[in-house]
Amino acid sequence: MKKLLLVLLFLCPRPAFSAWTLIQQAQALSTDNSNVGPTTGVDTTNANALMVFLVSNTAINCTFADNKSNSWTLRDNQMTASGLVIRFYDVLPTGTSTPVVGSGHTVSCTGGSGAAYPAISFMAWKTPPAVVAFNGSNATETNTGTSLATGSITPTGNDALVLAGAGAAGLPQDVTMVSAGFTLYHAAATANAFPIGFAYLNQVTAAAVNPTFTLSASTTNGWADIVAYIPTGPKKGSLLTLGVGR
Repeated sequence: MKKLLLVLLFLCPRPAFSAWTLIQQAQALSTDNSNVGPTTGVDTTNANALMVFLVSNTAINCTFADNKSNSWTLRDNQMTASGLVIRFYDVLPTGTSTPVVGSGHTVSCTGGSGAAYPAISFMAWKTPPAVVAFNGSNATETNTGTSLATGSITPTGNDALVLAGAGAAGLPQDVTMVSAGFTLYHAAATANAFPIGFAYLNQVTAAAVNPTFTLSASTTNGWADIVAYIPTGPKKGSLLTLGVGR
């Protein structure tokens, strides 16, 4: 019987993971050029992964947090030669815990005093039914024109979530479009905040991707970043996770 099950495991194709599901999204722009947020409270119930993209300059000295007291990981922290800063944060499910979620969920960066012009964008996701992990990043600085390419990234597995973010200095400015099939959320610059664009792609089959953001006006200080997340273990409830064949 055990040999038969092993044969079946070998012959049957790998079960596809369910797509990543966006539960909620919110963003905020600074109103005092030093702090940002809280974002509008959203109901993140059913989410088990949280991602945040933040844009500012090097004067940023506020403290990033959410109102659910989650422990966030800074995954990427980039700075242009001209001083534009972009950061990716996340909270991922582990084998023993998931992020604290629920109604009225917000993120913010507070307690700052520098003229940093911060903007922030927040996404709450329901992951595929598997263990997931951060899978790398890339970033590109652009000092002229209206196009901000992230640089290429290739997830090392199928069923990836690819996130891309963009920011730029100067007024008037907005991140108005993104290529490569990404879905974009954005907010225009104000007197107190840089513009921000945060986009996602559910990538079923692993492949190189290099999205380009479009700005509403030319910039001399722009930056685009891209990160990926992939399932790293067997699908929950599959024969392997149930112990068949061991």
